[in-house]
Amino acid sequence: MSTEQAVSIFIGVTTFLVGGLDWLIRKWLQKHRDEVIREQGERIAALQIEAAHLNHKVAKQETVIAGLIADRDEGAAALAEERGRNATLAAKVEQQAAALGDLSEEREATRKTQKTHDNRIRRALEMEGRIWTQPVMKGAPPFRPLAERRTPIVSVLNLKGGVGKTTLTAYLAWALSARGYRVLLVDLDLQGSLSSLFVPNDELARHSKDGHKLIQHFLADVAQKKPAKLANFTLPLPQLNPHSQLVAATDRLAYAELNQTVQWLLRVGGAGKVWNGRHDGRMILRRALHARGLSKRFDVILMDCPPLLNLCCANALAASDYVLTPVMPSVKSIERITPLLRRVMEVKAEVNPDLKMLGLVVNGTQEKNLTPKEQDLLRNLPQQCLDVYGSDVYQFDTSIQQRVVIREGEYAFEAPDGRHPLRTTFEALAEEFIKRLPAVCRQPGERRHTRKTVEEAK
Repeated sequence: MSTEQAVSIFIGVTTFLVGGLDWLIRKWLQKHRDEVIREQGERIAALQIEAAHLNHKVAKQETVIAGLIADRDEGAAALAEERGRNATLAAKVEQQAAALGDLSEEREATRKTQKTHDNRIRRALEMEGRIWTQPVMKGAPPFRPLAERRTPIVSVLNLKGGVGKTTLTAYLAWALSARGYRVLLVDLDLQGSLSSLFVPNDELARHSKDGHKLIQHFLADVAQKKPAKLANFTLPLPQLNPHSQLVAATDRLAYAELNQTVQWLLRVGGAGKVWNGRHDGRMILRRALHARGLSKRFDVILMDCPPLLNLCCANALAASDYVLTPVMPSVKSIERITPLLRRVMEVKAEVNPDLKMLGLVVNGTQEKNLTPKEQDLLRNLPQQCLDVYGSDVYQFDTSIQQRVVIREGEYAFEAPDGRHPLRTTFEALAEEFIKRLPAVCRQPGERRHTRKTVEEAK
C-alpha cells in the first residue's frame, strides 16, 4: 500500500470520524438545546404564573392603597371640617367671652349710673325744692336783655293756690289787648285753668288727642330732640284781639313736665353722654321765648305759673324779666309772700340775675278800696318784703275787688263790656302795669307808627 493510499484512507477515516463526531456533537447539542429550551419554557411559564400572582397581589395592594388613600382623604376632609368647626366654636367662645366682658362692663356702668341716679335723687330730696335754683352750667342759652327784645316777660306767681293768679292773668291780658298790645299767654299750671277760660273743653280735648298744639306737645318734642318752635303751638284768642295768642295746656301737662324733670334730674339725654347747660331743663322756655322771631310777634308775654316751684315754674322764672304776684288780704296768703321772695332771690342769684319783682297786686278785697281790717293785715307786708328781698317791693295802687262775676269767669272768659263792674279796675291795673315797665319796652302805637312809616317808604 502506498503512502498515498494510506494517506487517503487516513483522510477518509478521519473525515468519517470527524463527520460522525460532528453528528454526535450536533445531536447532543440539539438534545441539550431542546432540554434547555424546554427548561427555559417551563421556567418562563412558572415565572409568568408567578408574575400573574404578583400582579394579582399588586392589584389587591393597589385596591387597598386606593381605599387607604380614600380613607385618608376622607379623614383629612373630616379633620379639616372638624378643625373648621373647632375654629368656629373658638370664635364663638371668643365672641361670648367678649360679650361677657362687655356685659360685665355694661353692668358695672349701669351700676355706677344707678348709683349716680340714686345719689342725685337723694340730693334732690334733701334739697327740698332748691334743686330748681342750682347754678346754671356752661352752654346754657344766654338771657337776651329786655332792651334788645323789647318784649317784657312776666311770670304771674304765688306759691299759694287760690289767690287769683289765673283770673289776674286773663283780665290783665284783656286790658292790655284792649290798648292794642299783642299779648302771648302761656299756661303753665298743671290744671290748665287759664286754657279752660279761653278754649272750650272739647276743643282742648281734641288738641290734646291729635292736634299737637299744646305746651305738653312742645315739651315732648323738646324731650325727643325734635325741632320745635313755640310759635307753632299757639292758639288764637278771639276774646282779646286778632294778634293775641295762647299756649294752652291740659292736665296732661303733668306727664310731659315729669318726663323733662326726670331727664334733667338724672342727666339723661346729653349728646355723647356729656351733660351741659344746653340740656338744662329749666332753659326750655328761655330758648323759646327769647327767640327773635317770637319777640317781634308780641308786645308782652304773661305766664300763669303753678303754685309750686316745679320744672314749669323754674322755666318761667329762668325766662322772665319780672314776677307779678297776686296776694289775698288774708294771713295765710300774706305768709306765703316770704317764701316766694326767697325763691325769687335764689333764682336771681343762680339762674336769672335779670329777674325782678314787678310788684304785688291785692286781689279779693271786700270793697273797691281796702277796708281798715285789710289795711291792718297788709300793714307789715312792705317791711316783710324789704327784709327778705333787700329792697322795696312795689304794691300796686289798684286792688281787685272780689265779685261774683270774677268767680263766674273761672268757667268761661268773657270780655268785660261797659257794664262790667271790674272793667275800670283792670283798665287801671293795666295802665299801672304799663307804667311799671321800662321805656325800652315796645309800645303798640310805636309799632303801628313804625309799620306805617315802612309802608309809606315803600
